[in-house]
Amino acid sequence: MGVTYNFDTFSELTVQLSTKIKDTIKSEMYLPRYKIIASVTLAQLSPLQQTGGIGTCSKPLWNENTDNCAQASYVSPHLYATGVVYAAYYY
Repeated sequence: MGVTYNFDTFSELTVQLSTKIKDTIKSEMYLPRYKIIASVTLAQLSPLQQTGGIGTCSKPLWNENTDNCAQASYVSPHLYATGVVYAAYYY
C-alpha cells in the first residue's frame, strides 16, 4: 500500500515532526545559550523519482568552533523524509 500525497497532511506532519524533534533535543540535552532549529522535509516519490533523487541544501552563517548540526533521512518506495537539527551558539 502506497502513501498518497496530501498537501494538508504532509504540511501539518512536517510542523509536528520538527516541533517534536526540537522539543526532545531541548528536554534531553542541556544546551544553554544554544538556539535549536529543526527542519523536516517530506515528499512523495513517483516511480520516476526513485532513481533520480531529491536533494536539500542549506548554508547557514556558521561558527565551526561552537555550532553543529545533525541530519537523518528515510526513503521508502513511496516517501522521502529528511530531518536536520542545527545547534547555533547564541552570543
